[in-house]
Parts: sequence; C-alpha cells; structure tokens
Amino acid sequence: MAQSLGDIRGLLAGRGLRPKHRLGQNFLHDQNQIRRIVQAAGITPGDVVLEVGPGTGTLTEALLEAGARVQAVEVDAELIPILEERLAGYGDAVRLMQADILTGKHVINPDVMTTLEAWMRPAGGACVDHFKLIANLPYQIASPLLVNLAMDHPAMSAAIVMVQREVADRLTARPGARERAYGPLGIILQAICEVERLFTLPPSC
Repeated sequence: MAQSLGDIRGLLAGRGLRPKHRLGQNFLHDQNQIRRIVQAAGITPGDVVLEVGPGTGTLTEALLEAGARVQAVEVDAELIPILEERLAGYGDAVRLMQADILTGKHVINPDVMTTLEAWMRPAGGACVDHFKLIANLPYQIASPLLVNLAMDHPAMSAAIVMVQREVADRLTARPGARERAYGPLGIILQAICEVERLFTLPPSC
C-alpha cells in the first residue's frame, strides 16, 4: 500500500523519530512523482536496483511493484525496523542492508558492492550484468557516490537520482556556465555518462 505523507509521519512518530537533518533526510511521498521516477528508470521485471537511503520505503515499494529486485542500503539504524515491516511481504525480491554506502569520501563500501554483485548472480536464476542506481540522495553523499560509481563500477548502467538543485546544476553545467556551477563534478560525469535533468520536484513532494 502506497505511503501518504500522513503514513510516513505516523511511522516515524510511532517510534519516536523525526527526520535527521545531519543525515540529509527528506522523505519522498508524492505518489505521482514516484511513478514518474520509476517510469524514467525504465524498470523491467528482474532489473537489479541499488537504492541508497530508502527512508521508510516509499520508492522501494514502487520499484518492487514494478518488478525490480532491490538492494536497499540505509545508514540510519532506527529506520531499519520500519523498513523490515514495510518490505516483509516482498520476500526475496528485496535485500535490506544497514550500512553507510561510503566508507570514506572516495571509497564505496566494499561490503555493499560484494552483496550487490552476489544479488546480480542469484542461485538458480538468470544472471544480470548491470544494475541501476535509483535513489533520493542526501546532499552530502550525492557527488562522491555518483563519481565513484561512474568511475569504478561499470556495471552501473544508469543512475536516476533526486538531488538538490545546486547539485543538479553542477552535474549538468556546460562550458561557459556560471563559474560556481561548472567544475570537476560535471566535467568528470559528462565525460563518462550522458547526463540529463529529467524534471524538478517541488518542495511539497
């Protein structure tokens, strides 16, 4: 069942939780926008998705309903019981990992990638040679995560991410753009990937 804003508030309040600003937590709840994200990702049954920061699982549930197999990585241990309860009905289609996706500013957590690679080679099932990153990314990890995945993990076939407008400006800036936007982040990622701004989500989402 899709989560409304009231549902998310209730899930958090029921465990005495509030969004942690130090972790950049923002909980996506607008189901129309979630459907747009899943559609933009071109999810087909069996696709392997890495989701970083699932929160209470709103996007996770939509990805699973579309047929994806999702590895969800959540740094906040207090959200894990909520996610376990919400995602229990999806069985082996989802793996939940309590971990920080980055072990350092320039290092993707090797445990996450080892688990993801195993997830791409299921016993008795068809192997998948790629994964998609689909996530609502906190500001502080968006840049290092995207650069490191793009440079060091060619199995990532696409990244459909929600980031702050400032980060999106830097990702898409071209030569001649205002000085603060054009820089190493955009240059590196545009050299490796096709970078496109898909749409802008209003703050109310």
